[in-house]
Amino acid sequence: MNTNIKRYEQLRAQIGKAGLIIKGTITERRIIQRKRTYGPYYQWTFKVGRKTVTVNLSKEQEREYSKAIRNFQKVRQNLKQMEALSRKILEMTTVGVKKRKKLSP
Repeated sequence: MNTNIKRYEQLRAQIGKAGLIIKGTITERRIIQRKRTYGPYYQWTFKVGRKTVTVNLSKEQEREYSKAIRNFQKVRQNLKQMEALSRKILEMTTVGVKKRKKLSP
């Protein structure tokens, strides 16, 4: 089996095992008032269309959402690699258009 195809299949299998996936970032916030610190508070921020949405999270949610964000990043990275490999595989396994001979002057 071609190494490109083998690697493609490995990446595809990894995506199938990824688990939950979401886009966004999580920020830890603390509020300082009158020499007292409150928090930490966790906020998940993501885009919907052109609008930024922010959702407050509990500590338990922060752990799970962070895991899903890491999963999304891995899936996106795997897809990038799969796209590059697909291009190579298609170039190797399909017949292209015959090139014209250069005309002599």
